[in-house]
Amino acid sequence: MIRKLRYIAFIIIFLTGLSSCRFTTDIHPYLHHSFTIDPRPSELRFDLIGNMIIMKVRIDDDDSLYNFLFDTGAFTIIDKSLADDLGIIPEKTTIVRGSAGSPGFTGLTRIDKMSVGETEVFSVGAGIIDLSGIATTLGIHLHGIIGNNFFDGFTITWNYVSETFRIDTVHDPVEDGIVFSFRQDLLTSNAPRISTLIDKVTAVDMIFDTGFDGLISLPANLIGRLQYDTTRLLKATGVMTGGLFGNSPADWLIKPRYLQLGPMKLKDVVCTSNHMDVGLIGGAFLKMTETTIVYPERKLIMRPLKNFGVKQSYFGTGIGGYKDPSGNFIISGIWPGSPAEKAGLKPGDEITEVNDTPVKERHEMWFWYINTDKEVNPLKLKIVRRGASEELLLIHKEHLLKNIYEPTEEENDE
Repeated sequence: MIRKLRYIAFIIIFLTGLSSCRFTTDIHPYLHHSFTIDPRPSELRFDLIGNMIIMKVRIDDDDSLYNFLFDTGAFTIIDKSLADDLGIIPEKTTIVRGSAGSPGFTGLTRIDKMSVGETEVFSVGAGIIDLSGIATTLGIHLHGIIGNNFFDGFTITWNYVSETFRIDTVHDPVEDGIVFSFRQDLLTSNAPRISTLIDKVTAVDMIFDTGFDGLISLPANLIGRLQYDTTRLLKATGVMTGGLFGNSPADWLIKPRYLQLGPMKLKDVVCTSNHMDVGLIGGAFLKMTETTIVYPERKLIMRPLKNFGVKQSYFGTGIGGYKDPSGNFIISGIWPGSPAEKAGLKPGDEITEVNDTPVKERHEMWFWYINTDKEVNPLKLKIVRRGASEELLLIHKEHLLKNIYEPTEEENDE
């Protein structure tokens, strides 16, 4: 049974790289698949890790059920070790860039048949990538990522609260929520893409991306145009995020005055940064809605749930980090002005215990959960500073980028 986590504000290392890979060559032949003559709908349950949806997938005629991450921002991927076990070999190799901007190589292949519930799809294009690092972060055996090219042609609906997922072959859903018309780009794996405005003037494309655990992520190349001061922009010391093929060169917390997402207008929402040319609308945002994607009509419908509401500050210790091959948790980055910085923590320090629990016994997701959970405050950390003796620190979590400015008359009128 996958351990359920209630809320994770920002997944730091690896997880932002699950989504939105940009291919540098044309993968068009691998984006098409074949249905059965009469494709069957399905209703199934999924597991949650933070805001990440894990569903069971069958491959070919094997009755084994494999853990695949549902990712609307990605092309379908099969873990290299599983591909080797099943005798699936690449037909060609291409270059792909993760959300941190680093390039890597992936094999491209076709899987004869993939099944989710009762729904079978044939000749599914897939990348072959080593996902062991991400699996370690999640604390499960991750066999692959199921992306847009599997669901293209279907209508899908999912609900994070009931943990239910439906695949439909009839494409006339009731438009009883917030309706977005989207377009698709082959180079970003046909992820649903919309045009948005920041502060009413700066245009940026955003994709709906269930493979990104966070709320909203904006392209770092926007920062120079936004011209924010430190009440709206923080640059991390060290590394806070990473992708499939490497760490981010720099990370920011960004708090736009206004963010127009299609028909939705958001104000003072704290966003992370990425090193792509598109923004990401992630699982932490989508979990507040029941969401339907009608792929044939290129429509996405959000039905807000009772807990709908976006956060206007970052809450936590301000620590970014990762587990090294020996299982040690190493601090890789710190947000300025955070409790971690005030306590003197620096990149390279090691956390050995959190609230008397050895970190080696837990996966990274557990740390990110407890790092930002309002109900677990303060945290008692046992720290080794660059090989020196251990010391105990009591760190009280705080809010960063709080609303400490006076709004203008124009802002009050909005």
